[in-house]
Amino acid sequence: MYSFISAYGIEKGLNARWGDATVAQVPMQTIFAKYRELKLKLSSPFIADPFFVDFEIFRADYSQAANSLEEIIEALDNTALETIPEPPRYDVKHVIYNDAYRAGYKVDTAAPGSHPSSMVYPDDRTEVVIVRENTNMQAVYDYCLLSINGFFHRTDTDGQKVFALNGGKSLLKSRQNQIGLYSFEDIGKIQTYAITPDRVYHPIDSTYAEKAWFDFADLDLTDKTVFAVIGGYLYLPWEDHFSEHSAGVYTIDFKRVPVLDRYFEALPYLDFSELQLQVKPASPALINKAEFFSDEHFSKYLTMSQSFFVVVDTPRMHSQRHYLKIQKTPGVYTTYSNPDMPLITGTGKVSEYWKSVFEGQHVLTCHDAAYYNRQANSIRQQDLISATGAEMPYRTFRHSSGYLLEMGADIPV
Repeated sequence: MYSFISAYGIEKGLNARWGDATVAQVPMQTIFAKYRELKLKLSSPFIADPFFVDFEIFRADYSQAANSLEEIIEALDNTALETIPEPPRYDVKHVIYNDAYRAGYKVDTAAPGSHPSSMVYPDDRTEVVIVRENTNMQAVYDYCLLSINGFFHRTDTDGQKVFALNGGKSLLKSRQNQIGLYSFEDIGKIQTYAITPDRVYHPIDSTYAEKAWFDFADLDLTDKTVFAVIGGYLYLPWEDHFSEHSAGVYTIDFKRVPVLDRYFEALPYLDFSELQLQVKPASPALINKAEFFSDEHFSKYLTMSQSFFVVVDTPRMHSQRHYLKIQKTPGVYTTYSNPDMPLITGTGKVSEYWKSVFEGQHVLTCHDAAYYNRQANSIRQQDLISATGAEMPYRTFRHSSGYLLEMGADIPV
């Protein structure tokens, strides 16, 4: 027979925090719906000291039970329970977003390796350079990801400035200059690794466009969290299309991802010349579907400069989506909580936003937050031969839903 003593956990939802939980008389199904994680302290007359269990061990049998937690525990009789060490106290930290301009950074473009005073052609200024006075730019590189016009770019540093690789191409192509910084400082250092051809492969009976394997087994990933950026989009380990196949080897199931929509969404902003697709000058957005998804060209998509792996120096991260209220004005969202997390719109791109307060609500304003009603989606995918980013002549787009992506970690205190 077991007796309930106490519980320590964290609820689901925005700004949730770890703390003592009053759940003894709460139905099991309600607890599962309400709490992200819960640790229980129990006792037994046959065990000298109290012990701890993870509430998750009850999910298989009791996730829909209407009985209270205390009733379930007392009814277990002498059933053996899997115990855990006494859990530490936690503090929740999450990735913090800030607009680079609002944070006071100076943004410029430069040719790789050139002196700031050098005279170079605009087309050669392929890097974005950010710097701020009295700021440790090495720490910015060590703890921050950077997005440009909605797409993550890999960065480098000389200790004095941070460079976004090929970021200048996005500014030049789109004539837009939104820059976002995403700080992992409260969670752990980050390192990024380019996806080179020798790191990516697929089984002989498959293709890269179906499911790709990424081999980073040569890295020490002990107690790390690993996720990917492909074509500027986040691929997170807690999503169903990203998984760890074996130690240091990860897979992405692209059949579960709207890759073609993402290509056209990114086309106004990213330089896809690396893919070496055959395009006609009169219609540069027109692509052949079979060519795009072929191993020869899709492998280049996986290894372009906006495709890389990110390793965070913390053993376990989690995420939650906090959906925002859509306003009638395109690219405008509101929330009653002060927003400081990444904003995701469209088919998964991150949207840099400017925030303000109006009549007690926080207003987020961003550029190009829409779902485009593309003509290619009006054809069965198995029948599609070629595609462009062209929209249907009626209802060309609709306002995109948007959510704040809480990427957090429970840090022992």
